[in-house]
Amino acid sequence: MTLHSAVPPLTRIAQVIALVVAAVGSLGAPLVTSVATSFHVSLSSAQWTLTVALLSGAVATPVLGRLGAGPHRRATILATLVVVVAGSALTVLPLPFAWLLAGRVAQGVGLGLTALMMGVARDHLPEERSAP
Repeated sequence: MTLHSAVPPLTRIAQVIALVVAAVGSLGAPLVTSVATSFHVSLSSAQWTLTVALLSGAVATPVLGRLGAGPHRRATILATLVVVVAGSALTVLPLPFAWLLAGRVAQGVGLGLTALMMGVARDHLPEERSAP
């Protein structure tokens, strides 16, 4: 058995989602000055690219947690990933600043995946490794 085949698919999926969440959460801050110069907006306006992502993540986390609490967890995760990919597409296209903000809002929804992945991990842990 190779090392690659010993890793369960759930672990790979959790790693990819953790990478998406980390990228969305940390990508905005270093790019604020570049956004300001590229879009010819003030620094305070450019900082909204970070703020809207974090704000939408704060709103999406409890909503996604509730949607993913039942039998629709997989569909919730997949739909959220589609929203994040669509937001990423909006941020890389040469569109006006408002579209960049809309894309960052969609990317920020992905921050809510953290709570869902904790639930998935807990469901798949053996009972002796899971806290009551």
